[in-house]
Amino acid sequence: MKPSEELNSEHRIIGKAISTLRAIARSVREDRDVPVALLDHELEFIRGFTEECHHRKEEEVLFPALAEQLRTAPVDPLPEFLREHVRIRILLDELREAVGAYAAGETANGDKLAAPADEYADLSIEHMRKENVILIDLIENTLPADKKLEVAERFLVIEDELGPGYREYYEELADNLRDEGRRMAA
Repeated sequence: MKPSEELNSEHRIIGKAISTLRAIARSVREDRDVPVALLDHELEFIRGFTEECHHRKEEEVLFPALAEQLRTAPVDPLPEFLREHVRIRILLDELREAVGAYAAGETANGDKLAAPADEYADLSIEHMRKENVILIDLIENTLPADKKLEVAERFLVIEDELGPGYREYYEELADNLRDEGRRMAA
């Protein structure tokens, strides 16, 4: 798969889990119970797919390949993307803490869980929108064909390192999360 197609595909998968995160935030704000197992699966997806796979591919492979091409460019969006990754990780830590408190029975104030869930979702969606426009354009119009091939091959190496069935597992988890989010919203 071409790097631009891979990026779009992963963003669609991540979007499924993000939609559930929004449903979780709405539910706890409305004082509706959210199964702790669902919260655990949401965190598992974010950690396992978004961080371990998607952000790793960008930070270890794609961004360095693009940085090489952007050395003389008047504008380099990569530092902003990296700053957003850092902010996303901070929000993930806040979300983990809030899920832990919720799981321990601190459910009276739904905003303690809803606020970091919404912030994480908002930033992630905005970040992916920017990447879908800016990074796709950079990949398609800045990276030479041999670099695109190298990036695609290195993406596969990362997935291989993560183990057989890794992507399929997280795609199925994202589908299950999306379906559960739809049930919660109904």
